[in-house]
Amino acid sequence: MNSCNLQIILGISVGAMGGALLRWWLAMKFNGSYEYLYFGTFLANCLACFIMGFFLNGPFFDTFPPAVKFAVFTGFLGSLSTFSTFVAEVHSSALARESRRP
Repeated sequence: MNSCNLQIILGISVGAMGGALLRWWLAMKFNGSYEYLYFGTFLANCLACFIMGFFLNGPFFDTFPPAVKFAVFTGFLGSLSTFSTFVAEVHSSALARESRRP
């Protein structure tokens, strides 16, 4: 394994850790605010989309080395914006509402 691959692997790992921690914090802070609405998950997905759009449309995107791009996009934004979590939360919320019906 060459040093470029090692930098990419480490960048993805560190970025994923940061994205996962931010996603967890947003969920702990905001998911209980409204019944049946996972606002923290919604914020995490919106924030990830905003950051991705900002970086992709910025004039400085091509100046970043590949390891930084992988760290931000694959690592950080990949773990911050997991759509499957949103789907699972909406599904469990629907099941909870269904079981409360008389």
